[in-house]
Amino acid sequence: MIQRIITVLFLFCLMTASVHGSIKGNASITENVPILCVTSVISDPVMSPGYPYTVSTGIVNNGSYNAGRFTMYVFLSGDLTLSLDDPFLGSSGLPLLYAGVEKNITITDTFPDSIPDGEYYLIPILEPDNYQVSGSDRLLCPFITTAVTVKTISLPDQEWFHTQIRDELYAMTNKERNQEGHKSLSPDDALQDLAQTYANKMAALRFIGHTDPEGNDQNDRAQNAGYQIFRYHKDGSLWRIGVGENLARMPTGTVAFIGYISPVDGKAIADAIMQSWLLSTGHRKNMMDHYADRIGIGVSFDGHYYYAVQEFF
Repeated sequence: MIQRIITVLFLFCLMTASVHGSIKGNASITENVPILCVTSVISDPVMSPGYPYTVSTGIVNNGSYNAGRFTMYVFLSGDLTLSLDDPFLGSSGLPLLYAGVEKNITITDTFPDSIPDGEYYLIPILEPDNYQVSGSDRLLCPFITTAVTVKTISLPDQEWFHTQIRDELYAMTNKERNQEGHKSLSPDDALQDLAQTYANKMAALRFIGHTDPEGNDQNDRAQNAGYQIFRYHKDGSLWRIGVGENLARMPTGTVAFIGYISPVDGKAIADAIMQSWLLSTGHRKNMMDHYADRIGIGVSFDGHYYYAVQEFF
């Protein structure tokens, strides 16, 4: 928290130096330092808590030296003066920017639910990491911002949303199986109940694992629910034992190695879950089981993560 306050205070000093327009720099400084300027700001005119937002900025290095790593911070303010009470929206660490070069930087994330509805100015601030000069010499360009409205709108009904994710996972699973030459799986109501019950349990207890806290695995849970886990040939010989199970726990927002996952896009969530399964040898093997012909899928949400369960037989 102390570091956060110090950072905002420092950024406030930078903004105070730039908010009134162009600042005259002396030639000795402009000749030997990078000068990073925001040239444009484009954003969604209306932003809503829980929904994706996008901020796109143009950034140019007007100096004669290359700029090393730097960070763009984005704040919302009720006026054109940044203060400690103004909400922080997001940030993006940025790589080297050569002298005289302009880049477009886009931040896409989920709008936080802690910012009240109202009219704001979106204020981007640049903080280079590789040189030390005074605040009045770091921002030698006009102040640029844009107006946005924060407005709360209803989020998708969670039960409907879970159904959408399940439907997407079912369609994706059969598509992947068909591409590998396997027959499509049919939905099985009993497996569906088994999968949904376990997804709900993991979400309620906020854990993930094939063995539950009581020590039961997927076959134990299936038998306890009255599901027959043995399959026989017509001649009475044993053909198959056991239920195959895939599990996933997936957040939304910006996820490492995946990218941004919209919290209000069921297909995007299902696609991220599916990709995580396909990249895992064990999960993919379950999905491609040549002898399986039925499937049940469960989806639940703990407020932060989506839990997905596939049961195969």
